[in-house]
Amino acid sequence: GRSLNDLKALTRRLDCERRSLTKNSVLATLLVTVCRRILPVRRIDPAELTNIPASYEGYLQILDFYFFSDANLYCFGEHFSGPNWFTRLKRNVAILSVIDADGNCVYNNFAVSGEYKTPGAPLAPEEGPLQS
Repeated sequence: GRSLNDLKALTRRLDCERRSLTKNSVLATLLVTVCRRILPVRRIDPAELTNIPASYEGYLQILDFYFFSDANLYCFGEHFSGPNWFTRLKRNVAILSVIDADGNCVYNNFAVSGEYKTPGAPLAPEEGPLQS
C-alpha cells in the first residue's frame, strides 16, 4: 500500500522533472536556431590562430577562434552554412606541434576530419612521404 503510493509519487516527480528538462532542451535548440538565422557570421583570418597547444586547451582555443565563423567556409561538420555554433561537433580535431632539440617550435597546426571545407592544415599532397 504505502510503498506503492511512494513509488507512484516518485514516478510523478521524476516525470515532471523530465518534462522540465525536455522543455529546456527544446527552448535551447530553438534559441540556437534563431540566433544562427539572425546573427551575422564573424569574419576571421585563419592565419591569426597561432601557438595552439596540443591539449584540450588548444582544442578550446580552436573552437573559440572559429565560434560564429562562416560554416560555409570553415566546416566542422555540424552545419554547412551560417555561423558555427558548436552545439554538436561531429568531426575530430587533431593538433600537431613539433618542437626541435633547441626547444623551438618548427610546426604547429591542426586538422579537422572530413573533406568538406574543413579548417586547419590541408590534405597531404598525393606525392610525398605523408599519407592522408
